[in-house]
Amino acid sequence: MKKPVTFIALFLLVGCVNMQDLRKNEPAVTYTSNKSVANIANCILYGWQQKSIRYGNVFIQDNINLDSGKTVYSETQSEMADVFTKNGITQINFYHQRALFFYRVDDRMDSIKKCL
Repeated sequence: MKKPVTFIALFLLVGCVNMQDLRKNEPAVTYTSNKSVANIANCILYGWQQKSIRYGNVFIQDNINLDSGKTVYSETQSEMADVFTKNGITQINFYHQRALFFYRVDDRMDSIKKCL
């Protein structure tokens, strides 16, 4: 009985993450584009929404810390994309919780790549 309880407690602790925690590390991958921040962010949102039945809801919000940037993130905040302008180029920083399954991360990155 102790093993299942310990496993569940460990799983819940590992699964607790928020956007600030994700940003403490380097992005998993960074992309650039000549398209506008709004265009890229809305495209990512749309792409991620296509998988919402499988991975849960996704949201978009303005990010005042990124100089008129936007953040697209999952309901659990286990992955997110910061979209902002840097030196006249739109930059996309993709972060994800390290414990996610590779296919989920790949789906998210594929959606971002389609928007570039």
